[in-house]
Amino acid sequence: MAVSPTSATINALPPSGPGAPGYVTTVQLFATVTMSDGSTHGRVTWSSSDPARVRVAPDGTVQAPSTATAGTATVTATAQGTSLTASALITVTTDGDLFIIVE
Repeated sequence: MAVSPTSATINALPPSGPGAPGYVTTVQLFATVTMSDGSTHGRVTWSSSDPARVRVAPDGTVQAPSTATAGTATVTATAQGTSLTASALITVTTDGDLFIIVE
């Protein structure tokens, strides 16, 4: 099982108007689950180690609320009905302009 990207940095501050340059407030994570027989399994459950800092939607969209403090959180995907997991490290910054950093 794998999550992509494995790390990302997002900004907790909301954009200062439509199309504000430099703000990355969300990132989309994707999970790939390959079973031992080679088949794929597409149903995953997402969770955050620190929901006050990083929230994750059922589709893997990660967002830092405007009240989040700077720091990191781990977002984990669990393949439903299995014990398979994979994670991504999300760094939240509150420093203003941020250009996307995805690894």
